[in-house]
Amino acid sequence: MVQASDDRIHVIDALRGFALWGIVIVHMVEQFLGGYPPPGMGDYAVHAPIDLQVKAVNRAIFLSKFFTIFSLLFGLSFFIQMDRAGRRGQPFAGKFLWRLVLLFFIGVFHNLFFRGDILTVYALLGFVLVVFYRLPSWVILLTASGIILGLPRYLVLWAKLRWGSAMSMGERAIFEAANTHYFQVAKNGGLFDIFALNIWDGWLGKMAFQFDIFGRGYLTFAMFLLGLWLGRNGFFEQFSRRKHTLYAVFVGGLLVAYFLFPVHTTLLKGFDGRSWRTIIGLTIQDISNLSISSSIVSAFLILFTYSVPRKFLGVFEPYGRMALSNYIGQTIAGTFVFFGWGLGLIGSIGAGSAVLIGQGITALQIVASKIWLRYFRYGPLEWLWRSGTYLKWQPLKKKQAGGGISERD
Repeated sequence: MVQASDDRIHVIDALRGFALWGIVIVHMVEQFLGGYPPPGMGDYAVHAPIDLQVKAVNRAIFLSKFFTIFSLLFGLSFFIQMDRAGRRGQPFAGKFLWRLVLLFFIGVFHNLFFRGDILTVYALLGFVLVVFYRLPSWVILLTASGIILGLPRYLVLWAKLRWGSAMSMGERAIFEAANTHYFQVAKNGGLFDIFALNIWDGWLGKMAFQFDIFGRGYLTFAMFLLGLWLGRNGFFEQFSRRKHTLYAVFVGGLLVAYFLFPVHTTLLKGFDGRSWRTIIGLTIQDISNLSISSSIVSAFLILFTYSVPRKFLGVFEPYGRMALSNYIGQTIAGTFVFFGWGLGLIGSIGAGSAVLIGQGITALQIVASKIWLRYFRYGPLEWLWRSGTYLKWQPLKKKQAGGGISERD
């Protein structure tokens, strides 16, 4: 079992940091727009051939893959917190629910800057996750499988076909005008102009995307459940002894994605949100993306069992321990670069340049996280969140021992 002195599993923190690195690449390619581009501006991040290549790599490796890993680890962390508290005879469900309330309001703050915020969605879905904690594993896996196979998406389409109506030309014009207005405000407006658009309209748009036919929210919950199941089965404590399984998952995931790619690409041609063909295509695309995610996780775990790659991947560990602080920090830095309250570069630079800027932000955060955790127990937002959970200021600074930092802290 790979453990740190504070009983924190090293590989989980490193994998969380790695997932966060992938997420920032996606956000930088999209230049933190967090929504649909104006009509005729679908290629606002393309200024040179390299930008097309960067976007292609982003679609193939990063887009919709790293968020699933991040979501899986949220479910795993939920299990670890509940399990450890249970072993101490201190039921944690009530505190976890209160913790989710606090996370929701942290997410509301984050959503002011970036309407693609995921924290409010995590908080809301977390309330449902608590219900599954004591359910049998077969129920957890069956529910996750049903979601991955698209059941919620099918129900949404069925409801639309039965009771809904197609978007009229007038409604589409309003929708496109809103996208154009948001893009212009993002590029030229001030900080409070962005806040005003994101606080409600942006949040509603995000929730529609999460729980409409695209189904990102449903898939997020499926990842929560799989993380819970993996935690229950002690997978990450024993991963170094399961190399054959990891190799099989790595190869199998790539093969599944390879064979499914032409299928969902064909089905999604002529996208129609009220067509069963499109809905099935979206589901197959989700399965393909999850297959790639499983290969990425397997490759990471395999490499982590070897000393040299582990040292390299270990740089993500402090970054992952401060994931909440770094997630919000990268948003503030990224929106400063692209939005009008900062440099206003959205649409003015290409995806390649944006990714390079994002790598600079990530590198600074990794270094800052390592230095911060030499002296403090938690990241700044993690400390506030923990203090709020217990309604008591928690110790932040590490104790000194013999002129240095005590590793017991």
